[in-house]
Amino acid sequence: MTMEDFQDCIMYCSNEYGKCLKATDGMWRDYMHNRVKIAQIVRRCCLKNEKRPNAKEEDSFAACSKIRCGAHLYG
Repeated sequence: MTMEDFQDCIMYCSNEYGKCLKATDGMWRDYMHNRVKIAQIVRRCCLKNEKRPNAKEEDSFAACSKIRCGAHLYG
C-alpha cells in the first residue's frame, strides 16, 4: 500500500468515525450534564472491539484503521 493509499484509507475510517459521532449532536451545549453519555459514544466510535480478533472494520475507527488500512497505531 502506498502512502497515498494509506492516507485515503485512514480518511475513509475517519469519515465513518465522524458519522458515528453524529450521535453526540446537540449534547455539547450542555456538556456537564451530558459528559458521561458523550464519553461513552466517543469511546464506542473510536475503540469498540479494537483488540478483538473477530472485530469488523465497521465497529470503530480503531478497528477500521487496523483491519482496512493495516495500521498498528491509531487515535
